Amino acid sequence: MAQIFLSHSQRDEHIKDLFLRAFRGSSVSDIYREYENTPPSGVTAELIAQDIEQSSAVFVLLSEIVEALPTARDWILFECGIAAAKQKPVWVFEPYQSFGKVTITIPRFDHYVRFNDNEAWRQYLHSIAASYNDAPMLGRVVVTILGGLAFGVPGALVSLLGGVALFQTPERPAGYMTSCPTCRRSFAAHLPDEGQPFRCPNCKFDPLYLRPEFVPAFY
Repeated sequence: MAQIFLSHSQRDEHIKDLFLRAFRGSSVSDIYREYENTPPSGVTAELIAQDIEQSSAVFVLLSEIVEALPTARDWILFECGIAAAKQKPVWVFEPYQSFGKVTITIPRFDHYVRFNDNEAWRQYLHSIAASYNDAPMLGRVVVTILGGLAFGVPGALVSLLGGVALFQTPERPAGYMTSCPTCRRSFAAHLPDEGQPFRCPNCKFDPLYLRPEFVPAFY
């Protein structure tokens, strides 16, 4: 089963609860390592590096709580550094109401999501998580191999086409591509409302006031 590593603070109980609910039924495991209780939780840098290596993506959950906890910030930046070294996709998530209150910089990321704690966003987060489900691909491979063993190359080709139709991976929300006018960082942005301001996670304090080409049709 595919897994996603969530870089977060365990004190963000409401945000963690939202993501726990979002991952339900996605067929993707969500991995949380909470260092704030060490010892005795046993979280080590080596364990985190192993988790990220085995993950399909890293979700970074930023908040005012993380902003106020130097240790949490340091661990999150450490985890982001490992994600960069391992070339893992990085999604940065910030609560809608925390705009202007989070200044943590994430040097390398692929997606920026400004979300609300409601059912529409839970479903949106679920669709992101589910898009990393690798079971459909494994199903296609198995069906293709079986078809090839039974009927040779023609059987493999027919089985491959059937497998593609039968085992479909949920489409990943694309957001819309944009770039920061200050640091020139390009990334996909996911906003709850057209014209809403958001900051570039690679810049310290610079908010972007950009109108998207595509915006999720909900608030």
